[in-house]
Amino acid sequence: DGFTTLKLKVKVSGIDPRTVIAKQPAIGEFVGHTMLNLALVVDEDGTGTMEYVPPLYLTNEQLNRHTPLKSDSAGKVLSPLLWVAEVPVTITYEDEEGNPGIYTFLIRVTRPPVMLVHGFTGNEQTWEKLANYLRTQKYEPVVREYYKGPADESTIERQSEKLGKYIQEVRAAYKENNFLQNRVDIVAHSMGGLISRYYISNMAKYGKTA
Repeated sequence: DGFTTLKLKVKVSGIDPRTVIAKQPAIGEFVGHTMLNLALVVDEDGTGTMEYVPPLYLTNEQLNRHTPLKSDSAGKVLSPLLWVAEVPVTITYEDEEGNPGIYTFLIRVTRPPVMLVHGFTGNEQTWEKLANYLRTQKYEPVVREYYKGPADESTIERQSEKLGKYIQEVRAAYKENNFLQNRVDIVAHSMGGLISRYYISNMAKYGKTA
């Protein structure tokens, strides 16, 4: 999502650390180190770190895997299946005898979920057509209820707190499935726009990062 970075710790043994090279991936990039802008620098003790930065947005073509979610959040907080981009990472090296080697692994990247916030007279059915369309385009829409309950709970402030609660539930569901997600997109209508604006303006007070 262009915001949530992933730091990887590397530990090698039986390898000449001077020969270790991590190639930049086809999607996103690794933060460069030293004047040579190297993605990975391995110290003499065989340790190093890499920091991956995903792209701001993923195209439909880049989202190449429909991954089932394995936690209780599947079908509750999130859809049972989530579109991800599987990003191959390649590291080349030479062992202590000069023999070349290669190590590959995958980083899975997702789009930010889309929070759909209806207006005062709306409900969860308000966004049904848009939510279905977004799913066909490989987005993850999150439709929740607002303005249901006692009248004194229907203030903009109270409803923005509810939006914050929903966002934290979504982030927790991603984390349960081994995805770091610190960003969401919001689509709002009418009073839902006021809820969203109030929440965004008061995130620091709520102690939230998304």
